[in-house]
Amino acid sequence: MSGRKRLNRFTGSVKQAPHFNPDKDAGTLHSNLRGIGNDEASVISILSSRTNAQRQEVARSYFSAYERNLIQDLKIHSKGDFQTILLALFHSPRVYDATCLNKAIKGLIKDPKAMTEILMTRTPEEIKKIKEIYLEKFSRELTKDIEEDCSGEFRKFLLTLATTEREDFQAVSAEKAKLDATSLQNAVKKHGEEMSATFISIFCSRSFAQLNAAFYDYKKLAGRDITKTITSEFSTDLKDGLKAICEVATYPPDYFADRLYRSMKGAGTDDKTLIRVVVTRSEIDMIDIKKSFAEKHGKSLEKYIEGDTSGSYKKLLLALVYD
Repeated sequence: MSGRKRLNRFTGSVKQAPHFNPDKDAGTLHSNLRGIGNDEASVISILSSRTNAQRQEVARSYFSAYERNLIQDLKIHSKGDFQTILLALFHSPRVYDATCLNKAIKGLIKDPKAMTEILMTRTPEEIKKIKEIYLEKFSRELTKDIEEDCSGEFRKFLLTLATTEREDFQAVSAEKAKLDATSLQNAVKKHGEEMSATFISIFCSRSFAQLNAAFYDYKKLAGRDITKTITSEFSTDLKDGLKAICEVATYPPDYFADRLYRSMKGAGTDDKTLIRVVVTRSEIDMIDIKKSFAEKHGKSLEKYIEGDTSGSYKKLLLALVYD
């Protein structure tokens, strides 16, 4: 897991638009929104080439100029997956996270992988904000919903992710890495709840760089990769959650490239995952994700999107991942 160098700087596909004029953008959207198919290219071009912060400014300008809510107008004049991604682009990042978590936890079909994806890849400050917004938006505490709708060791895992401040510094302590590797190895010998508790505590609290170092030392001690231990010792959602942390600790773009690949692999498309990953990673590391995708799967992300989606939805997805 730790053979590849972990990079600290990544590149998004969506960057701040130069010479940004929110009033002009609002006017263009207002002119074309009702007949979005007539000048669809202009609408998609604006939405895909503005950062989330810039889109928020456009929404404010739209309301000031026309006394109309842009999000509501987008909702009225669009449908299906195209509507879903349009609305996602205008939610602030933490509002979108809170909304996605609520759907993953309280929906008719639970989505444990989405819960893990969001909670493990956000900073302590971002998780704090998510919890505040979650309470404000849904009148319920995020941790209470996790307690009520999840179970077993996976519930403990999610609660630890939601309540423990992960170290966010990049400096690695060689001594701590060896101690953690030893603790993990000893925990495996004991099995049961003590093993789960040790893995959850270390995996949910250490910085990803520190975890990567511990995984390297674990392999030297145990003689096998940490992911093989997780596969043999854990099951179901907790196994998937721990392995996901291993992947992110090693190289985040690889993890998200696999999330995108699995969302489009086989019959049908997991549009929720596809939309969420494209929207949330477009400003962070989408260029790196695309490189990983092509290396791992032998075909570009764009080609997969072209073959798996259609219409305005496809055009907007492609515009968001295009560099």
